Amino acid sequence: MPAFTASQASVTNNSKVVQINSGESIANVNSGDFLVLAGFIIEINRAYVGGDGKGYFELVKNWPNSNQTNQECIVIPTTGEFKKAVDALTSANVLVNDNFKAMQDWQTKTGTVTFTSQDGTTTTVKTLKQIENEAQAQMDATHPYAWAFRKAAMDAYIKSAKERFAASGFIHKGKHNGTNSNNVNQGLQAFGSFTVESQANLLLLGRNKKEASSDAISKTDYPVLNMAGVAIKLGLQQSFDYHYAAAKLPPAEEGLRTYDSATGLSTLHATPAIAFASETETNKVVIDREDMWGFELFLREINDQDPFVYRWGNCQNRSGNINGVPTEYDTVRPAEYFAWYKGDTESRGVGVNWQQATESERKKIASDFDNLIFFDDQTGKFYQWTLRGVSYAGAGNGSWLQLDTNKGTRQDLAFADMVRVKPRGKQDDIPDHLAAWNSPDANSGFYISNRYGNGVIHIENEQGIFEANIGNGTSPFSAGGHNGHCYLLVCGTVRRLNAGGHHPSLNPMGTRMFISSSQNAGVHWDRPLYKKPLTTADCFDIGTLTSGAAVATGSGKIISGLSGRKDGRYFDAIYAEGQGGVARDMRYSAWGLTKKDFCEADLRYKAGSERGLGYVPFTKVYQSATSADNNTYIDFLNDEATNFKVGDVVYCETATGTYKKAIVTRIGEKFVQTTTNNGCKPNGLVVHTTKSLTRVGGYFLCNDVFADPADILQCTDLVNGWQGGWCEQIPDGTVKLFKFTHPVNGLDKYFKSWRHSADLGVTWSETSYADLSGKDGVNSGRYFTPTAGTVHIAEYQTKSRLTVASLRNAPIDLANSFGVFVSSTYDDLFGSDLQFSLTGLIGRSTLEDARGATIPLTRHVTVNNNNGRIYASKPPQHEVINQPAPTNDSTGVKALGYPVEVSSQGYIEYAYAALKYSNGSWNDNGLIGIADSESTRTDFDGNSLPFGTHNTSEALGWMKNDK
Repeated sequence: MPAFTASQASVTNNSKVVQINSGESIANVNSGDFLVLAGFIIEINRAYVGGDGKGYFELVKNWPNSNQTNQECIVIPTTGEFKKAVDALTSANVLVNDNFKAMQDWQTKTGTVTFTSQDGTTTTVKTLKQIENEAQAQMDATHPYAWAFRKAAMDAYIKSAKERFAASGFIHKGKHNGTNSNNVNQGLQAFGSFTVESQANLLLLGRNKKEASSDAISKTDYPVLNMAGVAIKLGLQQSFDYHYAAAKLPPAEEGLRTYDSATGLSTLHATPAIAFASETETNKVVIDREDMWGFELFLREINDQDPFVYRWGNCQNRSGNINGVPTEYDTVRPAEYFAWYKGDTESRGVGVNWQQATESERKKIASDFDNLIFFDDQTGKFYQWTLRGVSYAGAGNGSWLQLDTNKGTRQDLAFADMVRVKPRGKQDDIPDHLAAWNSPDANSGFYISNRYGNGVIHIENEQGIFEANIGNGTSPFSAGGHNGHCYLLVCGTVRRLNAGGHHPSLNPMGTRMFISSSQNAGVHWDRPLYKKPLTTADCFDIGTLTSGAAVATGSGKIISGLSGRKDGRYFDAIYAEGQGGVARDMRYSAWGLTKKDFCEADLRYKAGSERGLGYVPFTKVYQSATSADNNTYIDFLNDEATNFKVGDVVYCETATGTYKKAIVTRIGEKFVQTTTNNGCKPNGLVVHTTKSLTRVGGYFLCNDVFADPADILQCTDLVNGWQGGWCEQIPDGTVKLFKFTHPVNGLDKYFKSWRHSADLGVTWSETSYADLSGKDGVNSGRYFTPTAGTVHIAEYQTKSRLTVASLRNAPIDLANSFGVFVSSTYDDLFGSDLQFSLTGLIGRSTLEDARGATIPLTRHVTVNNNNGRIYASKPPQHEVINQPAPTNDSTGVKALGYPVEVSSQGYIEYAYAALKYSNGSWNDNGLIGIADSESTRTDFDGNSLPFGTHNTSEALGWMKNDK
């Protein structure tokens, strides 16, 4: 047995002093004993207690090895056998010739030898090798596998990482390659083009440096994650000549599944017809889905039932070797263990069977810390931190309810109130990922954040990551990982297209073509069709050209090369942005944000290079039941009001035949109320624009309709509403600028089609971009003379909002704010995207002076000492804006930007105000008005203009609290 054991000892290279940090008594350690530390053996000169009360060993020689910090150690006492051998050797040296062979055997053999002394007596002693072997056996019994990384060292490493990083997240995001059209952000991209089925449902992470783009700034080619203090490299591919990993998403919806929001239950039906026939008020066919993806980390014991270890701990890895040791497919675990999602059978990983590996092979693998294998002396077992990529199809239509760990209405990872994500971890089988709250197996676990209270016991209490807990929320989920260690890092979402026929109203997320009237080809929805769709179910009547179906089965997917969409997208492809692409990129850095990070982000937002995040607008025309002069009320006969939300925009038909804009502030059973007198005439028409159900990121496809609302109600292709907006200018046979509802910067790049109908949608014609007269990219519109009664649809791509309305927050550093940004330009490189996002007004000026400029504050900003927010009664002051008159009667914006911290994450907050040039002035008062969210003000010339507070639509990252 060892004379001494300590859990934490430290020594530096070339030092003679070893410090015992864990407090064990050194009373039994003597001069001549041997210290075993980090697998190395060295003799102790003396043991003593220092002035600080800690134990110390003085070594006979300087420590020749690398620095060791808080490592386990033991002390082997100098044994009697060793002393006996020393005494015998001393006597034997006198009769060298007689003992020559015995001395040789003592040095080279095992067992015993006999020495003869001067007086003729003999002494039998154990040989040096025998003593060494027995000492090693004793050490192995108390400290086996000296070459293995120990649990105490792993724990210390994790503790150090938690102190170093602000939260769980990406230490390095890895490199990327490609153009802006297929890059999401640093280290994440979609394929540049889609031609083969193997590209289906994938997003790419990391890139070989030889192939990486010049703007890829990551220090590593591959992503490196910090999850609950465990730093883990990501590499799933067989070869790293291209990308290092691919996130695999579930297949697209085919109109076969319904989701009941009342029960949280999902049902797969035999045919789309049956699925649509099963719809009720709460049970709907899923066709507009948001998927979530991320990584699950769990700790597992390596044993006969689970014997494989994996390169870098990635169980889905396909590498041919681990540190030179050949790998093989892990067939001990079922295919479900390696699956990204339920139904994925193609992600089985390779590894090395640890129980069958030789000692030499084990040493090679364990010596590489990146493989995250350690030995626990208390249990006598090996363990590996193991990583699995996971993805989850949204249970129903619309976006997830709770994906953030630090904000939102809930503290658990949930699609809806009754639908939560179940952990998998070390379990073989995939549970029904999205389980109802009150399901019979509720105690099988769910994911919670560190905000979850009510007596919950957290293992890590870590920022930025979800932790597996049992269903009633009282303790960690032991089935997910050893000692309950099972975590999930959410990395982002994807807005999925579906496999139905594409129609702008009935199925805007569809991708397939409809069958032509002659049944000989697949065509777009506006061409003569064999069966014109009248319901969403018709868009899922899929078959061959001659089957009598409405939709062509040989279209809409990658291998078909045919799409029913003007953007050419397929339902099984994952894109960088927009419909069918990445919505939220939640790969936040694990490092804390710096002042430089905020400054660089502010420049990106002003230059329009940030992706943005928002919801595609959805517009529909309603017939009101409004009585005479209802002022701010709009009445309806039935349940139309249930489709409205506070903040929605309405255009009400007035007695003069014009349409007046108003904002919804209140919703009743059969009415809505607006901020101002909406002017709605008795039984007048109401054009209503709201947000669609599902988030979208970057550039998305938008349809703007130019038509009299009365004509829209008679057009079967639009009567059910459409994803896009309504243009206030109504065709009447006169020339005018018909303005798009969103900016279209680079009309030649982002314009997709112009369709028009003279017979209320019975037939449609299309004009190509080259032949489109009067197009005006500066003004985001078209000058032309449409005939009264015609219906026009402009299809184009526009960017998601860069900011969202917000309550005021306390600035982090107002003394170093970003100044007051002023812009009225049409150019997205100089602030037009930010202006539209803040004010909802499109910049149209072509002047050089209209491009974004920054002016300083002229008065110290006063904040409330209680909450740190800027006083609304003492607004920031700046030089009065005296820029020249804009062209195209453009509006402008001024915005004071400054960093803020919200729920431990950093954002840029903008206190903004719209500007209007009239009577030779911008009517600026030199003050930044302060108000929560969105409001309106009246300038010097009587113009009513929006002002308020916005935050960036996505967090910049995590704030590190070193206090």
